[in-house]
Amino acid sequence: MENILSGMKSFRNILVHKYGEIDGELVFEDLSNLEDFEKFKEEILKFMKSK
Repeated sequence: MENILSGMKSFRNILVHKYGEIDGELVFEDLSNLEDFEKFKEEILKFMKSK
């Protein structure tokens, strides 16, 4: 899960800091696979329930 989050953080940084250089098709492809976001959401919910 840590590698997935690291990749998400890197992707976010590229979107924010290099927006003018972004290939819209690659962004769309990446956002088309929301499986990682679902896993992230599940981990957050587990953490919140444990507190």
